[in-house]
Amino acid sequence: MVFLEREKFLSSMTRIFQSNREGTVRMSVKPYDGQDRPTPKDGSKAKWSKEKLVLIRLTTEKEKISTVVDEEEMGEFSVEYCKQLRLNMNCLPKRPTHKKKKKATDN
Repeated sequence: MVFLEREKFLSSMTRIFQSNREGTVRMSVKPYDGQDRPTPKDGSKAKWSKEKLVLIRLTTEKEKISTVVDEEEMGEFSVEYCKQLRLNMNCLPKRPTHKKKKKATDN
């Protein structure tokens, strides 16, 4: 998995969407405490920050990218993130519509 800066993540996201028109792209957003190793067994305190961070991942069959965004910057990032999603989700299949049958009336 590759950690990228915000701007590089958004540009890579566009590239991945363009290259995977027929494939599957999975996105996940979850809280992240900055801990990337298990806690020490000797009882010493961990050195990880207790900031509120958000981990955003984008995975395909061949590639995995991710970025970490601070909670304070999440508003700005989500606006750009949603713009990219709207631009690149134009290839989704249309939902089938079912026509309602008219009821037969007895006179």
